[in-house]
Amino acid sequence: MLEFLKKLFQLLFGWLSGPTDPEPEPDPEPPITEDPDLPTGMTKFPYRAEDTDAVGLAFGVVYTIEEADAMDGTNAISFEKVADHHGMHSTSLREFNTGEIYRVGDTVYIPSVDELCFAEYCRHTNDLDAAVAAYMELPSRPNRAMLDAARYRGAGIIGEKYATTSIVFYSPNDDIVGTSESRSEMINGQREYQVNWGPNIWKCNVFMHDCTYHAGYTPDIRESNKHYIRAGELHFSEKFEQIDVDDLTPGCVIQLFGGIGSDDSHNMVLMSFIEREAIDVPDLNVEEWTFKGMGAEKDRVAVSIRRHIVIADRDEVEDGYKVYKELDLTKRTYIRLFRPLFDRNEVA
Repeated sequence: MLEFLKKLFQLLFGWLSGPTDPEPEPDPEPPITEDPDLPTGMTKFPYRAEDTDAVGLAFGVVYTIEEADAMDGTNAISFEKVADHHGMHSTSLREFNTGEIYRVGDTVYIPSVDELCFAEYCRHTNDLDAAVAAYMELPSRPNRAMLDAARYRGAGIIGEKYATTSIVFYSPNDDIVGTSESRSEMINGQREYQVNWGPNIWKCNVFMHDCTYHAGYTPDIRESNKHYIRAGELHFSEKFEQIDVDDLTPGCVIQLFGGIGSDDSHNMVLMSFIEREAIDVPDLNVEEWTFKGMGAEKDRVAVSIRRHIVIADRDEVEDGYKVYKELDLTKRTYIRLFRPLFDRNEVA
């Protein structure tokens, strides 16, 4: 009976995925949600567009809090709900809105991609002049384009559709299996295809590759089934360039590697630098890495803060930064950093 229902579902709803991946297990590495020591902002620096003209930041928008934005049983804002819906971390939203309390009907400021990124430069350098100089050198492609794509695809209804619990997700890429103009719609003037690869699949890798496509770059698609390669296969890809942590900026891609299975690894778009703190381990260059990354999670796309303990020298055999398992108890074994390589408009 179960097999009959599956085949009927496929016939009715266009499930074109081919062989399905196993049902995902709960996230073995939940993001950090509450920690008084989190890097929540550098409010001594003017990183709002209205407060500085040194780097020509785009302005954000004013948003009126609705009932759906409130914490359960109250009319006070849930910063997490509003931040998730607008494609940022709750601490980022909070640092741009410093009032004691905001209620339904009040307004909050939703920062632009520019303002969020410049705030990360201020936090990273802890020096305004250095932040301005470094921000002005941020490459517009692919880094800035990937930030724009992640913010767009991680927010609103598009971001909700990448949830593990969502059967159908939106994709701008009609080269993957399951796309059809008859199952598409125009959102903000752009065609989005409604793709059904079956229930209960982790979509972090789908989100990252869709961002790559949205930013104008070539994602990595398997010829065998027209799915994106798995998250744990990214370091084998010829469509992405692996980089050193010293060359990283917001807008790069991070792979949290735990294996090549369908739910062993996690790919995210970095929304911050990696903040590095040395840890005293004899004869080893060990660091604690803290960063903000945007990726698909159980309920939607969200920005989360992650921490890992790594050996901060690239491993010559695995070509990645090895997670120091004596202190890091997560499932991850390597961390790797990437940029997309090929502009779709320049590929013959």
